[in-house]
Amino acid sequence: QAHEALKRNEAELSVILEHIPLATTLVDASQRIVRANAAMANLTGRRPQEGEGKSLCEVISCLHHLDNPTGSSSDHTCQTCKGRLLISDTFDTGKAHYQEEFTLEVAGENGARQTDLLLSTVMLPSRQKQALVCLEDISERKKAQQQLIESDRLASIGLLVSGVTHEVGNPLTVIMGYSDQLLSKKLPD
Repeated sequence: QAHEALKRNEAELSVILEHIPLATTLVDASQRIVRANAAMANLTGRRPQEGEGKSLCEVISCLHHLDNPTGSSSDHTCQTCKGRLLISDTFDTGKAHYQEEFTLEVAGENGARQTDLLLSTVMLPSRQKQALVCLEDISERKKAQQQLIESDRLASIGLLVSGVTHEVGNPLTVIMGYSDQLLSKKLPD
């Protein structure tokens, strides 16, 4: 009976993991993927099974990951990567992290590109030392926010120019009125 209950729980957790809309993966203490969901495949462009056993950074296609054969195993960028440090902190201290923002330089179809991610981590209460890692690509959201900020700045500049034009225009109207009066008067010879 206990064995059947365990199988049912595993099946339920498997369905839950697979249908979480965030890129979600289980990683071991060396930050290698144990299991990933379909949303992770959408983020990385790889089927979930392709990433199993590989480092999370490699699967995400970070250009600076320590396992990169073309990179350096002492790449400073990887060693100081906020994402890597947050996951390590979860393993070292057991502390969960929630929606921590960081940026990676990833290999894309058109060369390297900056990717902004939100990362959440939590240790799993299991015999194997594993953490649940959730990632959300917020690059498009940040780009839209930046465009909105630029639009607001342009609108503010437009209002400023309009106000300055109005303030400069008022005295000019008075000056033009006096000029017309002076010109209409006949000047003595």
